[in-house]
Amino acid sequence: MWVAVGVLTIWAAHNALILPWEVRHIDDSVREPALVLMRAVIWMVPVVLYLRRHDPRPRLVALGVASRIDRRGLAWSALGAVVYLFLVVQLLSATTTPGNAPSRLATLTEVTVLSSMLACVLEELLMRGFLLGQLVRFTTSFRAQVSVAVLFGLVHLPGWIALDGVSINLLPSTVMIMLLGAVLGGVARASNSILPAILVHCANNFLGAWLGGG
Repeated sequence: MWVAVGVLTIWAAHNALILPWEVRHIDDSVREPALVLMRAVIWMVPVVLYLRRHDPRPRLVALGVASRIDRRGLAWSALGAVVYLFLVVQLLSATTTPGNAPSRLATLTEVTVLSSMLACVLEELLMRGFLLGQLVRFTTSFRAQVSVAVLFGLVHLPGWIALDGVSINLLPSTVMIMLLGAVLGGVARASNSILPAILVHCANNFLGAWLGGG
C-alpha cells in the first residue's frame, strides 16, 4: 500500500508542479511519449521490486496479466462495462456541442492514440494489477476496490487543478473518474484479469476524446 501511495504522490507532485510547464514548452508529439516513459519508470520499477520481495507468484500472474480468466465473471463484467460506456456516450453527447465525428477522429494522431493506449496499460498495471491485487490479500474485495477507485480519482486531481484551476467542474470530473475506477475494478476482479479492464479503459478514453470529453 505504501509503495503505491509513494509512487502516486511522486506522480501527483509532477502533475501539479511540472506538467503546466511541459504543456507550454513541449510539443504534444514529444511530451506524450515522454510522459508514458516516465510512468513506466516511476510506476513500474518500484512495483517490480516490491513483487520480487513480497509476492512469491510469477510477476505477470501477480499483476493479473497472465492469470486464468474467469469466463463467467468476464461475461457479466463485460455487460456492466457496456452499460457504463453507453451511459458515457449519452452523457458526453448531451454535454458537448455537436460536431463532426470524422473531423474529431482526424485530430487523434497516431502518437496521441498510441500514447493514450500505453498510458491505459500502465495505469491498469499499477491500479488494478498491483494495488488492487495486493490489497485483496489483506482486506475484503469491496474495500480494496473502493480504496483503489478513490485513489484513481485523486491522482488525477493535481494535473487538472494545475492546468485548469479550481472550479466546480472538478466535482463531476472527479466523480466520473472514480466511477470509472469502480467499473474497472469490478471488471478486473470479476474476470480475474486486468486485460478486460485495459480494453474498457482504452474504450473510455477513446470515446472521451472522440466526443469532445477530453
